Amino acid sequence: MSDTDTIAVFIDAENLAALSPEAGVPFDIKKLLEKLREEGTIRYAKAYGDWTRRPLSLYRNDFQDSTVEMCMLSTNFRGKNTADIQMAMDALEMALLPAAPTTMVIVSGDRDFVPLAQKIRRYGIKVIGIGLKDSASDALKKQCDRYIYYDELFPEVDGTPASPAEEQQKGAAAKGGRAASATAAAATAAPDAKPVFDLMARAGLALLARGEEVTGSRLNNMMRQLDPAYDFRRFRFNSFKTMVEAAEKAKYTKMHPREGQDFTVEICKSPAAAQPRAELIGQRKPFKDNDRLLDDYLQVLADKRVPLLPAVTRTEAVQDLWAEFAKRPEGISFGEACALLATRARERGVMPPVIALEKLLVTLGIAGCFTYAFRPVEISDSTVFVPSVTAEDACAQVDYTYIRGIVMDYPDAPLVPDAVAQLLYGDDGEESLAKAKRVISKVTHQALGNK
Repeated sequence: MSDTDTIAVFIDAENLAALSPEAGVPFDIKKLLEKLREEGTIRYAKAYGDWTRRPLSLYRNDFQDSTVEMCMLSTNFRGKNTADIQMAMDALEMALLPAAPTTMVIVSGDRDFVPLAQKIRRYGIKVIGIGLKDSASDALKKQCDRYIYYDELFPEVDGTPASPAEEQQKGAAAKGGRAASATAAAATAAPDAKPVFDLMARAGLALLARGEEVTGSRLNNMMRQLDPAYDFRRFRFNSFKTMVEAAEKAKYTKMHPREGQDFTVEICKSPAAAQPRAELIGQRKPFKDNDRLLDDYLQVLADKRVPLLPAVTRTEAVQDLWAEFAKRPEGISFGEACALLATRARERGVMPPVIALEKLLVTLGIAGCFTYAFRPVEISDSTVFVPSVTAEDACAQVDYTYIRGIVMDYPDAPLVPDAVAQLLYGDDGEESLAKAKRVISKVTHQALGNK
């Protein structure tokens, strides 16, 4: 697995070009792409709109110079959703490629892209949204792993704090040194810093609940996971560490240095209004309406970054892997297993995303289907798998693990056989219902045993 994210960018250019002037910021594709390069390597970028008319006709050269593919959508007919539909089709097509990107960027604040973001995340692909503060849909922001405000790419226009480097330079010049600059930055928290301190406390408590050490890097990542629009610079901090120092002064945290550049954080104060996890994964709390159970199950798995392959594809992948185990009793490495499953799927005319196959292997490990001939601290390409159960039992244990994962996050989630059968097997026929009932019985039995 690569250490660098690969990115595909889909830009609703007509929407952004029309709304940017209203927000008082320029329409600058180069600035947008520069920001995204901080997230990973851009492999593909495509923009949608009518390039023969203003305002987009003014920016054609900029897009060409930036090597962004321009999709021409004529506006000679009515229907504002033309770009939305084409973007969604292209993004889903790319998500199904064997070498799908690890991250997809939706440059739009339109609520119509909520289903697209949900679907992409179900394939295990990270979603970043970009849009204007005042026009971005709250529902879309919640469906993204991260949401970036386009306005804040232009701090000189919208009053957003300058970049960390700029703040350090100004502080050093004014105070006469780097140490003085850091001290000054720590003391210049925005008046409304309390919400981000509450978010920090929530994130720290979430890590502790998982049994994880609260390091600075993990805390920052968890804060971004809980609030995709989070950015410490919005609160006038020039670094994450500076923000933690300010939170310590406000008696939210205590920071403890450790070897290297990272540090650990002790949470000293509970958040004022901790938001339940259910609020973080969408605009509607899951499991409030039994008529939408299937959607809720899928949404929880998407929130856990667990792509669910179709039942036939999942079963064939397990059978392919176990057939290879029969030839190689010494075991198969993670990297070899991923390549094998992708090749076998292509031979059958199926192209599941590589990341979905990787997640299936991880789920098989969580389900206890492997012993490990060699197991590093975290699963990597060199991890060698040796089976500990039959292929048939492996399929059943994977199904159980998916449902058990939902119940772990939502202990009161109703497990209805019809909906579980649709989730795991794609139908609610007699055979699928019988298997779903066995899975529910096992999950329920273990839940009762743990009480």
